[in-house]
Amino acid sequence: MSKKLLALLLAMIMIVGSFTSVLAENTTAPADDKKAEEPAKTEEKTEEKKEEEPAKTEDPALDRAITVLKKAGFITGYSADSDDFKVEKNVKRSEFASMIVRAMGLEKSAQSLAAVPTGFKDVPTNHWANGYIAVAKQQGFVNGYTDGTFRPDRQISYQDMATMLTIALGKAEVGTVYPAGYIVKAQQLGLFQDVNVPAYTDMATRGDVFKMLYNMINCKEF
Repeated sequence: MSKKLLALLLAMIMIVGSFTSVLAENTTAPADDKKAEEPAKTEEKTEEKKEEEPAKTEDPALDRAITVLKKAGFITGYSADSDDFKVEKNVKRSEFASMIVRAMGLEKSAQSLAAVPTGFKDVPTNHWANGYIAVAKQQGFVNGYTDGTFRPDRQISYQDMATMLTIALGKAEVGTVYPAGYIVKAQQLGLFQDVNVPAYTDMATRGDVFKMLYNMINCKEF
């Protein structure tokens, strides 16, 4: 082989080698850029949403009563699967009868009497609160009206609540005059604590009912 041909061959080998090294540098550069982007993506994933706290009323005594009574199963929301207790609305006599029966631990008795006549002519056996009203009557918590009715859909008054709760606590003395005697006794028992009563003949709000029921189960006589 001539010296000129050998020199040409060596020159070509050097050119090809330098081209390969340049090509290798160009292919590794994007990988470094990709790694540089990863921390930014990681920071985005660390953002978390904060859970909102349950709404509270402006009355600490009411919040406390609702929390305790709900946990105990004495009260439920105004509708199914709801934590809205509609504290500004009124309470029916049938609803209060069911609350007081549950609070006294007589739920099973109410269930067993669900289809048994209460003796009140305006409470049919298919009424949702029939068993509760039956137990309340048996225990002497309620007596009904002189015409033989219970009036389950009538809203309950503060004086009637005072009467029923006082009787449930076993503190209704023979000869107690309705309603004044029961109201005085309820006040002595602390049943009206944190409750602002406009007039005892007024219909009670759900919020005040909850507070009075809470006061009853926290009363030393309970």
